[in-house]
Amino acid sequence: MHIYHHSKYTVCLLLILFTPRIYAQENTSKQLTPPRVLLDFNVGSCIYLSDFSSGNISDCLIGDKKSSLSTQLQLTYFFKREWGIFAGLGFTFGSGFDTENSNMLQTVSVPFKQNYYITSNLYNERDNIAEPYLQVGFCYRISKGNWLFSPRIAAGITTINMSRILLDLKGIGNNQMEEVQYLIKPGTYTPSRDMGYISPGIDISYRIGKIYLTLDINYQLFPGKYPIWYGRTNRYTNQLIEEKMFSNNHISGRLMGQIGFGIPLKSQ
Repeated sequence: MHIYHHSKYTVCLLLILFTPRIYAQENTSKQLTPPRVLLDFNVGSCIYLSDFSSGNISDCLIGDKKSSLSTQLQLTYFFKREWGIFAGLGFTFGSGFDTENSNMLQTVSVPFKQNYYITSNLYNERDNIAEPYLQVGFCYRISKGNWLFSPRIAAGITTINMSRILLDLKGIGNNQMEEVQYLIKPGTYTPSRDMGYISPGIDISYRIGKIYLTLDINYQLFPGKYPIWYGRTNRYTNQLIEEKMFSNNHISGRLMGQIGFGIPLKSQ
């Protein structure tokens, strides 16, 4: 009887000692381990937020569309559980002319309307052309069950294909003929320019099985000065009558929103 009581107490003590450990191991195995390396592919849209109504010619030539299709491939490496670095390669695709082009031509034609008949042309090299962008940055990860939230900051460079404006002017009541051009570089028809940017944003991911559904939102800011050359010439003599350099006078940019999926390549 004495031995029976001792055995019973021993079994109870073992149960008390080992049950929490077994329970903890089960919980740990059920917890989702955030990935150390994550590969994302996203598709969405970018919207230019430049103020076209201001008549700022550089902003108009940079962002002469309301929205474009965009894609991105991004690789993220978390060197710590919360902190990571990433690199992304993406493309935006032009969607062609829209009402902003008409507004732009209207704006640049206003100074000549009283004295000239105007024939205006806008050469939009952005049609059906992919514009690449490359960026690198840091992110901070917050894990909540199946959810991952990653605020981030990046710096990058993108190639922007710009429009080119040409105005043919004929004097009212005389034979005066002039030409007005807006170009990226004087005397050239270079259709593109490389532009640096910074990009604050956030990645939101939800795990389903072995993959993550992702939502990426970021804003690409172009804080630098990107001048546009303006030249006015006499059509008979090709003499330069007037020239100016226009530049963006406020922070221009584009808002990007994309959805897609992420594939963990390596766990923590």
